Amino acid sequence: MGLVSQFRVHARGIRSGDRLKDRAAIAALVSLRMLSPLWSLLDRVHVRPPSPLGLLRRYRIREGINRWEVAASEGAAYLYPVTPVGTFGEAEENLTGVCIDVGASFGWFTVRWARQLGARGRVLALEPDPRHYPSLLRNIELNQLNNVVALQSAAGDHEGSLTLFAPAFGMTTFDSSAIVDGGGPKTVVPMRTIDSLCDELELTDIRLVKIDVEGFEPNVLRGMERMMEREHPTVVFEALSPQALKACRAELPESYEVRQLFEADFVARHRMAESLV
Repeated sequence: MGLVSQFRVHARGIRSGDRLKDRAAIAALVSLRMLSPLWSLLDRVHVRPPSPLGLLRRYRIREGINRWEVAASEGAAYLYPVTPVGTFGEAEENLTGVCIDVGASFGWFTVRWARQLGARGRVLALEPDPRHYPSLLRNIELNQLNNVVALQSAAGDHEGSLTLFAPAFGMTTFDSSAIVDGGGPKTVVPMRTIDSLCDELELTDIRLVKIDVEGFEPNVLRGMERMMEREHPTVVFEALSPQALKACRAELPESYEVRQLFEADFVARHRMAESLV
C-alpha cells in the first residue's frame, strides 16, 4: 500500500474518536504516522530516536455504546471501528457460552463479546504485553463488564515463560512478537496453555477462540488440543504467510475445516458445527 493510500485508510479512523479531543488526537497520530518511512530509514542505519507517538498520551474510541481508551503508543487502535480488522462477521453472531481472546491487546474484541454475551456467557482475555494489559483492564472497567476474566499471560504449548520482542518505534502495524525481534525492548512474561487454563478455571461450553499473536499461533493451537477435541469451538486465527497457514492447519484436529475471512484472518470450524450453519 502506498503512502497516500495508507494515509487515506488511517484518516478514516479520525471519526472513531469518542470526543472532539479524541478525534484531534487521532488526527495528530495519523499525521505522525506519515513519518514511518523516515523512521524505517533511520532504523536501517541503526539510528533509533524515541517514537514520535510518545508525544501524545491517551485517547478514546467508540463503537455504539462501547468505549475503549488506549495509549497513543499502543498502535493504530482507531482503525478497528472503520476497517474489516474490527469484526469477524458470522463467527461473532449469536454468541453464547465462553469466548477466549488470545492476544486481547487493549480489549477490542473482549469488550464487544462481553457486551454481546451479557448473562449468557463470559470472556477469558489473555494479554501478556505490559503496554496493553493496563488498557485491557481499564476498558473492562470503563464499560462496566463483570463477565470477563483477564490474565496477563501469553498462551503457548507448555507452562513456563516467554520472551516478547517489542517494535523499536511503535510505528509499525505489527505488535510485540515472540517470533520476530522488532528491535525494541524485550519482556519475559508468563505462559500458559489454553488446556490448563480451561481445566483450572473449569471452563466449559467454549464456543469461540480468537488467536492473534504475531506468528505464535501454531504454538497456541498446540496448547489447546484437548479443549478443541472436547468443545469443538470456532477458532479465528491470523496467518501472515502461506507457511504460517500451513503450520496452523497442522495443529488443528482433522475434524476442522478452514476458510479465509480476510487477507490474513482465517476461521476454522468443526465439520459438524459447519454443517449446522
